[in-house]
Amino acid sequence: MKALTIGVGIALVLLGTGSYATGALGGNETHWTAFIPAVPGVALLLLGLLAGAFPAQRKHIMHVAMLIGVLVLAAGLRQGISGLTNDPGAGAVVSLIMAAIALVFVIFGVRSFIYARRGDNAKG
Repeated sequence: MKALTIGVGIALVLLGTGSYATGALGGNETHWTAFIPAVPGVALLLLGLLAGAFPAQRKHIMHVAMLIGVLVLAAGLRQGISGLTNDPGAGAVVSLIMAAIALVFVIFGVRSFIYARRGDNAKG
């Protein structure tokens, strides 16, 4: 799960920096909000690294990462759907891509939690 968290963090950072860079390269005026996907990306990246550094706290760290994933999913869907209905553009597409990345993360995270719980029940 920590490798997935690090991978999703990197993907979100690349999405944020890529959306800013493509806006700048396209001759459009860019805004700092293009970096928004990178903010939770950095948080997830750090949490993944912390989970590797502190294995005794991994369960708690991964729960925080999943909370961030759910919030990113909700925010991405809200902004993406709102953007598509009101002002379709690159921002709406980036928001929906961010939501899709978060959805994959949440699905795999929930599956990981279920498997971990089944393993704990089998032990005791």
